[in-house]
Parts: sequence; C-alpha cells; structure tokens
Amino acid sequence: MVKQARLGVVALVGTVLATSAIAQAPRPDLRVSAIYLAKWTPPPVTEYEKLGSSVFSGSKVFLVCEVINGGVGKVVGNYFVSFRIDGTEVGSQLIENAPDPGMLRKPGTAWTPGATASHVFQCSVDPFPSRQAESDEQNNEKSLRFQVKARKFPLQLPD
Repeated sequence: MVKQARLGVVALVGTVLATSAIAQAPRPDLRVSAIYLAKWTPPPVTEYEKLGSSVFSGSKVFLVCEVINGGVGKVVGNYFVSFRIDGTEVGSQLIENAPDPGMLRKPGTAWTPGATASHVFQCSVDPFPSRQAESDEQNNEKSLRFQVKARKFPLQLPD
C-alpha cells in the first residue's frame, strides 16, 4: 500500500513538471507599436508619409498600424489587424507570413473622412485572443484622437 502511494506522488509530480515546461515555451508577442494617419498614394505603397493630428474632410488617407513581434517565439500561422474609427470597423487585413521575433510590419487601409468632427482611430492586432497564444495580450491595441477639418477652397472672384 505504501508503494502505491509513492507511485501516485511520482506520477503527479511528473504531470506538474510537464505542464510547467509547456507554459514556459517561447511565445510571440504581437503588439501595436505605433498608429498614425498617412498621406494616401496609389498602391503599391512602399513607405507611408505621416500626417499630423488633423486631416481634411473628403481627402482619402491611410490608417496605419505598426505591428511588431516583441516576443521570443515565432507567430504560428496568420493573424488579423482591425482598423476602427469611433468603434466602427472600417477595414481589416489578414497578415500572412507573420513576423519573426523583433520584426515589424506596417499594414494600412484607405479611409475617406466625412464631415468635420473629432474622431478616434483604433487599431487592434490579433483581435481574437484565442487565435495566437501570446506572452502579453494587453498590448494588442492603440488609439489616436484626431480632427477632421473643413477643406478650404480658394475663393473665385467675379470678373
């Protein structure tokens, strides 16, 4: 009877060690490192030209979300990036060939602002937490407040 008890303890300890080893496997950490508005140019875009914190009504811009894998593990498979204005999704991208640790990606989506107002641009990477097991799930989103201003047209004077 004593032998059976000892075997049970050894089996339990073995299970705890195996579980601990799995929990410490290197994980990726997809995080939003920066977001900004950029000047719209026809695709393909190789580099974005950052704009300030205001844009003009009716002028198409890029919403850009810089994503880095700040973890020590590789991302397994693909992930999504979601672009939202005032909580409403205005675009999303499936990112294939995920970045290795330390690598940066700059997905962007085109958006045309309407009427003048203050807005919040939010970007989320891997918005479905169960999709990628990460070392930190709390750094997957950033937001930026910006202003849409009225476009100023030159006045035409009568002849």
